[in-house]
Amino acid sequence: MVDKKFENPHLIKRGDSVRINPGKSHITVVWRTINDHSFTINAKPGETVGRQIVHTFPPYPKTSYKAIIGEPNLTIITDPNSSIYFDGEYVGEHIAKVVALTGKHKLVIKHPEFGSLTKRIDTKIYEQTHIERYNKSPSDLSFATQLLPGAAYVSKKQNYRAGVTYGLLAGLSIQLFRQQKAYTNKKNEFSNWKQLYNRSQTTEELIEYREKAEKAQRNLDKISEKFNAYLLGLGAVYIISTLDGIRKPRQGYKHNSNNFYANASVSAVSIMDGIVPQLTLKFSLK
Repeated sequence: MVDKKFENPHLIKRGDSVRINPGKSHITVVWRTINDHSFTINAKPGETVGRQIVHTFPPYPKTSYKAIIGEPNLTIITDPNSSIYFDGEYVGEHIAKVVALTGKHKLVIKHPEFGSLTKRIDTKIYEQTHIERYNKSPSDLSFATQLLPGAAYVSKKQNYRAGVTYGLLAGLSIQLFRQQKAYTNKKNEFSNWKQLYNRSQTTEELIEYREKAEKAQRNLDKISEKFNAYLLGLGAVYIISTLDGIRKPRQGYKHNSNNFYANASVSAVSIMDGIVPQLTLKFSLK
């Protein structure tokens, strides 16, 4: 391929030549069972530039061969009756398979009843990419039930946000408990110093117990401020997470709660004029 024109490849054999325009050109050589090889040359008029390429046969070649011959490397699944647009072009309804070049792309899915979603995706031409996004909410909870802390996230398979929410709520609740316990201890200490101050018999005792009582009071005020701050944070996390969980996310919903995917395939590799079977196992986190 010359200058990354995947739609217009040159089919060549060993020793063949390709005509290019004078100047700088980006060349990509693609094999079925070898990694893509790219390089840049600066050709002069009337000059022939030679290039020797030697490669081994990797077990999992990063090759764009299948995409070049028109085999889709991106599968998009969404709600029935949804229109799918890939980089502004309509590519299908409900399920679409696309040949996606390496880089970032814009995916838009529109549904007449549930609205639309927009998602930015990153693809590689030599990798199979599977995208599932839905406009319809997977939650079957009532509105009142979704007001429970994190309930909307859990019901809509937004597990990461649910985990962060519960982690923050748990951490803030623990801090509130600790501040309440510290306040009780310091309050008892303040009461003891105040009683001793009221029972003082000498001027020295009055001064000493008053200073200690005032110090205990300052500690109580600091603990009270921390308690109020943690309480405010707890309320803010609840309100923000609840409102965010109720609204529809810009990138749509995941209907599958599983984040771990495995795929197995059997193929054949041509090595030294022989056919060798190859078992491929792919695991990914999404």
